Amino acid sequence: MRTLFLAVALIANSAALAEEMTVERLLTEAARAAERAQDPQSRALCMADIATVWHGRASSHYEDAVARAIDYATAERTEMGSALALRSVARRIGTVDPDRAAQILETALAIAAELKGPLQRTVVLRELTALAATLGHPSSRDSANGALEAARSLDDALLKAAALRDLAATLSTIDADLAAATFREAAAVVRAIPLEEAGADLARVELAAAWAVTDFTQARQLVDEVVQAQGQNTALAGLAVALASARPDAALALAQELPDGPHRAAVIAAAAAELHGEGAQAAGVLAEAALSTLGDQKGETADRARLDAAAALAAIDPTRARETVLAIHNEELRNEGLAEVALRTAAMDPDAAIDLLGSIDDPGTVEPALAEIACRIAPTRPDRAAEIGRSLLSRQLRSQVLVAVARALEANGTMAP
Repeated sequence: MRTLFLAVALIANSAALAEEMTVERLLTEAARAAERAQDPQSRALCMADIATVWHGRASSHYEDAVARAIDYATAERTEMGSALALRSVARRIGTVDPDRAAQILETALAIAAELKGPLQRTVVLRELTALAATLGHPSSRDSANGALEAARSLDDALLKAAALRDLAATLSTIDADLAAATFREAAAVVRAIPLEEAGADLARVELAAAWAVTDFTQARQLVDEVVQAQGQNTALAGLAVALASARPDAALALAQELPDGPHRAAVIAAAAAELHGEGAQAAGVLAEAALSTLGDQKGETADRARLDAAAALAAIDPTRARETVLAIHNEELRNEGLAEVALRTAAMDPDAAIDLLGSIDDPGTVEPALAEIACRIAPTRPDRAAEIGRSLLSRQLRSQVLVAVARALEANGTMAP
């Protein structure tokens, strides 16, 4: 059914491709799609993306797109939503116009200053701290201190620990000393929560996963406390899986401490999925080792391991990757796996990847993957990318793809080859 829908949609859009495809026309079409996006924040982000292409090309169109992006962002239903939407707009505008982005940041900071709830303040100020650091804006340190003060004022210990953890992770690339101190403060909060309380063990594992990227020794101590108290390795496996994206080597080392079974397989597969380029062959070996360990075991942990193993195999053996995904019992994870394999094979054969997406009967899974593939092929196949973009039901994704095509044409001239 999904394959038929894609085919009909692509044929319906073929007439549009017969017209001359220029940057101006694509951006106009992207703006029309943006106006019909689902919510104000989506519309704001689309208009900000459009503005980045107009910048340096047509100042009046650029100014209009920025103004509309700001208007949409401030139209969010809550002050927190408006501040975060402005953050996202400023982040995009900052790639072409740092001074204008700084002005938008200052508007977001003014809104943040009026937020009443400490959880809202710590979330918004944390995000604005990261943006200010990227822009080199002097508000970065004050925003970090404001976020820290708000986090400390939270009454719920689990929420406080999570807020401090997320702030520390954000600060790790901005201010290493303040990040380390904030991680230690979060650890003190989480250790004061008795392990028998609901969520206490997960709070330790999640804090450890964030902390392990910069201080593995401290993170390991947190997890060992859970392991010793509960007499099981679930917490260690959780740390290893979470660590796989940033430190696959450390994750694999932890896997050696786990007994054979789905948790060990999940760690190995998660680490394998993070190995790219020259590590692709090694990833394939690890993926097969994980699958061998799994055998025919069932359950979410086993299915997640199969998904990661398939992702690792996609670059070297797409057929084996697809077979691995089809062995996943959970339909939602199986669809997610098919989409991941499609994305990872798109560079080799985008048409085959698109066909694979056609086997998924879930637009919510298919469309983001299809849009990403279209954006990837836009520099070399702008006509095909535009065709895919116009077939998307999501107005935000449609606008995103058309902007990517316009950007590609901007880099190579104003008309598609």
